[in-house]
Amino acid sequence: MTTEERSQLYLSYRNLGCLRHLRARQSDASRRFFEDTFEGWLCYSRSPFAIDADQKLLPSKAVCRLEDKTQVVTRSRFTEHPNRHIRSRRRHTSDVDNIATMIAGYLGLDDSLARAIAIGHDMGHVPFGYLGETFLTQMTGREFRHEVFGVIVAQRIERSGAGLNLTKQVLEGILHHSRGLGDLKIKLGISEEANAVMYADKIAYVFSDINDLFFASRFGLRLKSFPLLENRLGWFGEMQRVRVRKCVEALCLESAEKGHVSFAESETAERFAELKKLMYEVYPLANYSPPHGDDDLVRVYEYLEKTVEGVNPAVAFALLCDSEVISLIDKKVLKAEDIDDLTIAKIIPRIQGRGIGFSDPDLNW
Repeated sequence: MTTEERSQLYLSYRNLGCLRHLRARQSDASRRFFEDTFEGWLCYSRSPFAIDADQKLLPSKAVCRLEDKTQVVTRSRFTEHPNRHIRSRRRHTSDVDNIATMIAGYLGLDDSLARAIAIGHDMGHVPFGYLGETFLTQMTGREFRHEVFGVIVAQRIERSGAGLNLTKQVLEGILHHSRGLGDLKIKLGISEEANAVMYADKIAYVFSDINDLFFASRFGLRLKSFPLLENRLGWFGEMQRVRVRKCVEALCLESAEKGHVSFAESETAERFAELKKLMYEVYPLANYSPPHGDDDLVRVYEYLEKTVEGVNPAVAFALLCDSEVISLIDKKVLKAEDIDDLTIAKIIPRIQGRGIGFSDPDLNW
């Protein structure tokens, strides 16, 4: 071990639990209503954030559907790819959970809160990832954002329309986790755990997307065709776990120095931000269109608009899985009864006529 490595190791041990004083207090956890059920009474013996993660989010239908929703490369006929090592949105969720709890554990934050936010952070994603979001934005003329819809799903659609009754701290973390192409700035006024998940999400998807796009897929994309990206990636190490570890270590040390969760000023953070920006130049090349262009998706959307009465067709579309949209596209004639074969068949009757949209997360208590 070199002198530099020994020094880094010493700094790491010295800073364990350095943000414990900023840890979210379980006594501050609040829900919209008291639950006079066994699940509600569990909150008196377990962390309310652990209850959100284990008893509410993990068993939810929305998190279950993430197994059949695109991360960066869809596993459906849209890309003709059967490789199960390519991440689904559910696998990405597990990656974020892992990284977020590592960060929280090191810094002395509440790892149960970080885990709950991580598990729920993408529950509002639509079929085909950002391609689906862009499609819904074009169809409705209003920006569709998965982080906003995730809160709506949790509050108004899950549990037969009654909602999961998550703690406000978890809902705020879900709402504020996304940054898109923007700068990786923390959000003031929310928990440090929520900011940790925001960074964990970016670290998880940048490196896994590189793996999925260049090494696991058959897109024809080659890393050597992007020399600047290849050069910047090489600085982080030769394999994903090394790259992730390098970022987590830098984040924790910078956070200890700044006195709050931060990953913006170290050399590693600056190089990571550049790598993330370069990846956003690659993503459009992987955004494959449906077999016959957007007309396929329009046909499915119009079918839902006609068939599902009393429910916003954008909401109905967003709740579908990738394979379900594909199955509807493959039908030459769409019939009203085809809705019965979809996962939304049991959801629709519970939310009909309630005016549920996709742009008002409603965090008022």
